[in-house]
Amino acid sequence: MEYQALYRQFRPEEFSDMVGQEHIVRSLSNQIENGKVAHAYLFCGTRGTGKTTTARILSRAVNCTNRKGASPCNECAACKSMLNQSAVDVIEIDAASNNSVENVRNVIDEVVYPPVMLKYKVYIIDEVHMLSTGAFNALLKTLEEPPEHVIFILATTEYHKIPATILSRCQRFDFRRISSNEIKERLRYVCEQSDVKIDDNALNTVAYAADGSMRDGLSILDKCISFGHEEVTGEIVTKILGIVDDTTLFEISRAISKADIPTIIELSEKAIREGRDPILLTVYLIEHFRCLMIASFVSDPEEILQMSGERAARFTEYSKDFKPGEIINIVRSLSNLYKMQKESPNPKVILEIGLVSLTGTYNKQQLTQIPVMPAVEYAPKAVPVVNIPPVPESKPIAESVKPEEKSVAEQTNVSLDGADILSKWAEIVAYISRGGNALLSSAISYASPYENGEKLNIVFKKSMEVNKKIVDKSENCAIIEDAVYECTGKKVKVSFKLEDEASDFKQAPVKQASAQEKLEKLAEKFPNIVKIED
Repeated sequence: MEYQALYRQFRPEEFSDMVGQEHIVRSLSNQIENGKVAHAYLFCGTRGTGKTTTARILSRAVNCTNRKGASPCNECAACKSMLNQSAVDVIEIDAASNNSVENVRNVIDEVVYPPVMLKYKVYIIDEVHMLSTGAFNALLKTLEEPPEHVIFILATTEYHKIPATILSRCQRFDFRRISSNEIKERLRYVCEQSDVKIDDNALNTVAYAADGSMRDGLSILDKCISFGHEEVTGEIVTKILGIVDDTTLFEISRAISKADIPTIIELSEKAIREGRDPILLTVYLIEHFRCLMIASFVSDPEEILQMSGERAARFTEYSKDFKPGEIINIVRSLSNLYKMQKESPNPKVILEIGLVSLTGTYNKQQLTQIPVMPAVEYAPKAVPVVNIPPVPESKPIAESVKPEEKSVAEQTNVSLDGADILSKWAEIVAYISRGGNALLSSAISYASPYENGEKLNIVFKKSMEVNKKIVDKSENCAIIEDAVYECTGKKVKVSFKLEDEASDFKQAPVKQASAQEKLEKLAEKFPNIVKIED
């Protein structure tokens, strides 16, 4: 006999063999035992979760002549005919290649005839969402009131494409993604039955790469076994799948936390030289930092991350290298990096630039000392050193400094005098740059912050309208809000404005000095020029 793939050799033949779908097994078993089998079922779920397998077990269970409980005996003539696919009363249809109205009409013409050998005539329609609109409409009436000897089992990976009229005529069962631990235990059982030696690291890697699909997990295991080694190890699995191992990812994340640019470049170059695709490396980094984020928030992340306790503990340890806000910013930056790589003819260069930008180009101590442009761009105009004639009355001077005639920049600096956000603005800009948002940090460094209660406006000069348009996005507001909170502990709502749009600045309460106080300050600053007369 020719060799069969593992997922075919170890396909479940009874309900008790099903993995990860206990809620569906229990419901169907109760229906079979109580004689309340429905006339139409809809099995929904991602690939490799057991939809077609369950449909075949159900078709055998309702036709078995020697059933024990709810599961088929797989020994009687009816079960054997279905197992070797010779039963003419169990019809499997691939809707992807039989999706026309004519194909459905053939089914409608056939259902009126009773089964030849079995009790029920069962139609299993796989990938039913591929049927055309006309085919769905033609199936409606038959699906609603089929003959008593007919059972329809529809299977799909995209139930949202199924018309509501079809959904309302079926009993729907949702197959969930199988957890990594459940896949791991099933793979261990398969290896024991096949006399294959495999270590825990390899099992964990295969189960993780299966991504909730038992069939994918068995297919990957099949490929690893065929590699020809006496024992399947984690290193072999990593090489065959072309994935990035945990050690490399942890080293890259630690190098990012330390702003160690040479190490980052060396590690990424080594991974690419070993055959890792630059885009795939970015995908693994996104997932890696997602695990770090969860480990930083959850005290026991093992269940959520679907991994061993030892591996989860390692994520918890490395998550301490970052603040939660930094990890979130890194994930955002890597997601943008992934989009750029997909559009770039040279994704390797984009990867290197992106990884370097995650460090802020400088180390953390230097980043906190980067000078910020607003202090230069929006500083109040210096008082020119000129001869000022004596002022007999304070009225003209008082009128010349009316609050409504002050510029936005001047009011901004007055209203923020001594505020935490202004005093830490350089640190906030550096934090944003360190999170991999170099464009945003550069743009706001030329703008002026203005705080009014829980509101923070980033004000651009009219000449910088282009900069404002580039960064005026909700996601950039969220990044600045996170940075402000991390650096000052304040929760604010951020918006971007031009100088002539900031009408609320003029309404901001600003304490104005009297004309006499202003003259006294001028006299202190320029004693040889200004003379105050009684």
